[in-house]
Amino acid sequence: MLKRKSFCFLLGLALLVVANGPPAQAADTPTGMLSMEVKDRKETISILVDDRAKALPVPFVGPFIHLRDGGILTVTGDDVQISTDQGMTWSAKRQPTAVDGKVFKRDKGAAALLHTRDGTLLWAFANEAELVRTGPLTSSQAENARMPLYIQRSLDDGDTWERPQLVLGGFTGNTRSIIQLRSGRIVAAVPHVTFERPSRWRSVCVISDDDGKTWQTGQVIDPKFAWPNGAGDLHDGARAGTMAELADGRLWMLLAHRRPCETYSIDGGLTWADAQEVKSAYSTSQHATLTRLQSGRLARLWVELGAERTKEEPNAGARLCVAFTADEGKTWSPTATLVHRTGTPNMKEAGRCVHSAEVFEAAPGELWVTLHRPDVRLRLFERNFVTVD
Repeated sequence: MLKRKSFCFLLGLALLVVANGPPAQAADTPTGMLSMEVKDRKETISILVDDRAKALPVPFVGPFIHLRDGGILTVTGDDVQISTDQGMTWSAKRQPTAVDGKVFKRDKGAAALLHTRDGTLLWAFANEAELVRTGPLTSSQAENARMPLYIQRSLDDGDTWERPQLVLGGFTGNTRSIIQLRSGRIVAAVPHVTFERPSRWRSVCVISDDDGKTWQTGQVIDPKFAWPNGAGDLHDGARAGTMAELADGRLWMLLAHRRPCETYSIDGGLTWADAQEVKSAYSTSQHATLTRLQSGRLARLWVELGAERTKEEPNAGARLCVAFTADEGKTWSPTATLVHRTGTPNMKEAGRCVHSAEVFEAAPGELWVTLHRPDVRLRLFERNFVTVD
């Protein structure tokens, strides 16, 4: 029996402090931006938000997927949450934490969802119940670190789920990008630590040609320019980021690295070209998200760090930016700053303070944009950012 959570609507409003309409614009707020109070862990902070974006009264960060009956599904740790009223209220169904004697604890901040064309739901997650921490990547015990990736399937729109299937062992990270190609192939981009010296993050794709029943592992993506120069930490290397299938059949992947980089595959994710650093004006700084919209455009969101630093004002700051392309990345709409957080003291802290956007097209041209940090939930419309034919 699903437990109703009608309080979620009020909680979403409380998080954004917009229950009585959009916040007033302060005298010193830049044109086109609104000041908003949001939660960031245990404190309330002020951020600036593009005035074309509206508050989204949804308490969850996502990812979100559509169900066959028009409902919306998301996951929060071991809970499956379903809404049948466009996010106004939610019902929870907890998944068992032990299956055939094996304990599962699904990472709350690292999940990927896909609804395949054959109607199967796929849920990819790292199992924190098997987490083994060993300290920095340079630690002599680092090779013992473990947090494997599992994928489980549902054939009934999330009511019941098959046993989680171990897809990749070792130590994996935030798997956020899983897509289905026009051929029907399913590809998930997975960050994976190698403990060869120097220890570092690499990227690999896991691939299924049978609707998620079985999986194979593609080529490891490990660009040498991303290797650590000195003592390694948890950000060294190139982690799997986000993917989109282009009109010419190539897969485009943006990688998470200290500097933005990208790579392409011409065989559905099995092998990848040598990764290259991105020089475009629309290059990502961190945490990119690519989403194919029903209009055919690609939306690209990324976190830009330190864009406003000067000698007089050295604080880094962080911005969540968005741009759209209708020609597979050849040209882009003007970059819009959706969220601007000022005053972060350094680049490392800035990267932590605006972190990892989820994008969901709830209806044609209507995008839900949520951040893993801070608690930002926004609704925006494609037509307000590009010229829609």
